Amino acid sequence: MTGVYDLKIVFTEGGNCSAFQQSVEVGYESILRDEDIIVKDATNCNGSDGEIQISSKGNLEFSIDQGETWKATPTFKGLKAGAYLLRIRTKDKLCNQSTEVNVNAKSIRQSDGIKISGTNPICFGANDGVLILTEDAKTPVTHYIWHEIFHPDHNWSTVLPILNNVAAGKYEVKIFTSPVCYETRTITLKNPTKVSINNPLDVEIAYICQGSQILAEMNANKDLVYEWYNNNKYITTGNNAYLGLNGKYSVVGINNVGCKDTTGFEIRYNNEVFKPDFLLPSVGLVNDTIIGVDVTLVSPDSITWIFPNEADILSSNFGQLVMSFASLGNFSVIMEAYKGGCKSVIEKGIKITDDPSLVDKDEQRSSKAFRSFKVYPNPNDGQFTIDYELNEAFETRILIFDHLGNNIFSKSIPNTIGHKEEIALQSVPPGIYIVLVNTSSEVQTASVIIH
Repeated sequence: MTGVYDLKIVFTEGGNCSAFQQSVEVGYESILRDEDIIVKDATNCNGSDGEIQISSKGNLEFSIDQGETWKATPTFKGLKAGAYLLRIRTKDKLCNQSTEVNVNAKSIRQSDGIKISGTNPICFGANDGVLILTEDAKTPVTHYIWHEIFHPDHNWSTVLPILNNVAAGKYEVKIFTSPVCYETRTITLKNPTKVSINNPLDVEIAYICQGSQILAEMNANKDLVYEWYNNNKYITTGNNAYLGLNGKYSVVGINNVGCKDTTGFEIRYNNEVFKPDFLLPSVGLVNDTIIGVDVTLVSPDSITWIFPNEADILSSNFGQLVMSFASLGNFSVIMEAYKGGCKSVIEKGIKITDDPSLVDKDEQRSSKAFRSFKVYPNPNDGQFTIDYELNEAFETRILIFDHLGNNIFSKSIPNTIGHKEEIALQSVPPGIYIVLVNTSSEVQTASVIIH
């Protein structure tokens, strides 16, 4: 019998005696498991073609009539729909087990008062679909068994005519109008269109120069909002973004019901340290000469200037843009700088006015770095001196341009608080030349006449 026993073992040998005692639990192994029972439902509630099959091994006997009769074969055929008490025992009758088995059957007539409807999942692949049965009061219902047709292991039993949290797929529900007789309904839930977005850079890793930016653009889609993240930190919302930080980026496209898709890429710095910049006064006089000058300390390989249509360009070259404006207003000037395959775009604004007092107040024209700046003699024969003093030590650069904007002299000066540069340009033709001296934040200019 099953139970807990105290087992005592005594050893006697050569006149010696020893004993060993231990508690031992005696149980039994189940001779019937749920997966051993296979039920074939009857064709209809009036039919007698249901079956119960038992898949088990051993010297067993089987009964489905309360134990009145027993048989050695593990199959019962010709059964009507109903509940059966299946009993199994060993032939020595020491072990036995029982379980209730239902042989169900499909109703002959489908009730018109039971209808099925559903709500598709909100997002592609989501599990928030709903199946709903509506019934008339005349149709008795005891319970429901739902299953997904193409996934036999997806089964649910409920007492309510609703099934929540289901995915897209084809479903069948058995509606039991008696304990063993059921009707069936089928319905298909469909996935909505999947939200899908592409990598705006078309590469997994993009390399940029430190200090520069690249423009990443998503395909414009009126049904999607794009959110941009750098290292999981939100940075902006929109169809495009200027990106300059290294790290891992993700873009999330979200539609109006919250469905989303995510793409990602990584930006790494290459070996170039590239922080392009240019100086441009924020205020200028109408019809006066306006100069924009590149002040990038690590010189770019090339520069392209983009200027408004209203600008009259006097000269445009690698590091300098000389122009004037005949109309009043606010304008933008853009410098595109390239180095080592990297591109950076810098944009600055200028206000053109006819009020000289506004020009005098322009902070970009008010020298903070330069204590003095002189070019002498002027006019000259090509030999002259550029003399300047600074309020503190800066790295400076001296540039001279001809009237066509060609750079004819360039020299970088290490950190200094003052410098004199003797210039000898005997081989140049007579004319007006422009001298520029700049730090990383200011520029001083002068016109020189060479006879």
